[in-house]
Amino acid sequence: MLPLFVALKNDGRSCEIIDPSLNYSCSSIFQLSSDPISIDFFKDGWLLISVGSKRMLKYFNPFSRVSWDFPTVGISNFSCIGFSTYPTSTDCVTVAIAYYHNAIVIYHIKYGDELWDSFEFPINDNDDGLRFFFGTNSPIYLAGTFYVLDKIGNLGAFTLVDGKGSWRVYKRPYIWHSDYSRAYLVKSDGELYFVFIHGFVGDRIEVFKFNLLEENCSEVKSLGNHSFFLSYASSFSVEITEAGMQNRIYLSRLKGNSILFYSLETGKYHVLGSEETMEDIFGTQEPLRCCWL
Repeated sequence: MLPLFVALKNDGRSCEIIDPSLNYSCSSIFQLSSDPISIDFFKDGWLLISVGSKRMLKYFNPFSRVSWDFPTVGISNFSCIGFSTYPTSTDCVTVAIAYYHNAIVIYHIKYGDELWDSFEFPINDNDDGLRFFFGTNSPIYLAGTFYVLDKIGNLGAFTLVDGKGSWRVYKRPYIWHSDYSRAYLVKSDGELYFVFIHGFVGDRIEVFKFNLLEENCSEVKSLGNHSFFLSYASSFSVEITEAGMQNRIYLSRLKGNSILFYSLETGKYHVLGSEETMEDIFGTQEPLRCCWL
């Protein structure tokens, strides 16, 4: 079974579910709030949403329909947010990242706390003097560190140990065509992968695996029996057992009501549930707020 695709409807209060394995748009729409919402993050069965103009944070489990409010004291506007593990765990740490006055501000809070704390790091305050061109990707937690990819492919790393935070930036991989307009970070089998969708119409996709020990990247031509699922709120890898569904990159884009994916085998885009192939993403749409579950 493939993950579900969830898109915020035009009313800004309810979500529509698309099951890509059935190519079916769910008729039972679930409403998250009476106020407009924003889908900010998803992990381990939990959505993190912002409610209303004041962006009040709320956890919501779309499967059990359990929800509760999240502390907002000590946190201001942020660009992306994510947590380390499921939010009901006592080990859970949540971070929110913002850009203020030529600096990266990282808010953090642990399970059970009522107040957010924060660290501020100048944009080029790192060992290599690299600037971080902030994007909108959600952070990924791996081995005690939160990683986030900027809009040109530099990798930021935030580590919190005994209340002390550190921040560094890894240089992006060398790419001959650097005209990409979208960059995604994915964790697969304990490794970090960069996915670059080049150009305004996405006429080319490249995948790189980042080696944290050697601090370098190698291009990936096949995902094997895995497929990637991309959105700004959540990007992740799934091991697929069903033949013909592997080695794909599922996008947060629709053509009509059908999911668009890119096949690393064919080097083309495909419309799920049909024989249609495409050279680029022209003529498709990305819901304003969406994610994979």
